[in-house]
Amino acid sequence: MSTIVLLGLLIGAALGLGRVATWMWTKHGTATRWAAMAAAGLTACGCAAAAVVGFVGVYRLDVPRRAAAPPVTLSGSPDELARGEHLAYLCARCHSASDSLPLSAGTKNFLASPERTLGDLYAPNLTPGGPLRTWSAGEIVRAIREGVDNAGRLLLTHPANDYHAMSDPDVQALVAWLRNQPSVLSETPPRSFGLLGILLVGTGQYPVEVQPPVVRAIQAPSSGRTPEGIDKLGCRGA
Repeated sequence: MSTIVLLGLLIGAALGLGRVATWMWTKHGTATRWAAMAAAGLTACGCAAAAVVGFVGVYRLDVPRRAAAPPVTLSGSPDELARGEHLAYLCARCHSASDSLPLSAGTKNFLASPERTLGDLYAPNLTPGGPLRTWSAGEIVRAIREGVDNAGRLLLTHPANDYHAMSDPDVQALVAWLRNQPSVLSETPPRSFGLLGILLVGTGQYPVEVQPPVVRAIQAPSSGRTPEGIDKLGCRGA
């Protein structure tokens, strides 16, 4: 059952229980009636609150909030591609089943644990055979540094805070290499959240690292760190 349907059922339950509580208010009766009315009213409020939080979560996940990405020019020179390949190893931990290149998709579900599963979230195939084949170079640059996809929707568990200050030459080199690495045809399940996951996103309990737009040229990371200083394990998904 889709999350939207579940949220609709919560709204329906809230309305139904609210009517029950209102009806019981008009009746004369004992303390049992008052207890039943209070239980119906509180449950209705809980269902309504959960539905509101759920729709906030859906909005945060699925509503684009960024303008079109600016164009980016890649040289594709041997030096740029060599630099990009070096940087691509930063992403291999998540975007490769073998912790190596090519970046043909991960196999870990970042929303699953021994205790519970919140939905499906896999690091996607970043080779030319994956979703990036339809993205512009500017959209890929923006995704790396700002943590939003080609439509401006947030990317979950992508550590954009680590890459926000990546220099223009480095991020362009990485994108140039992504464009030129061997094409692999592999797919991961589409991103999906169950109701609990949506509620966690709606309440801000699920980690999101979306960064502000990069509006100026960056010649060196402002923090003084280079991409080589970022632990390979820092890439946590997409």
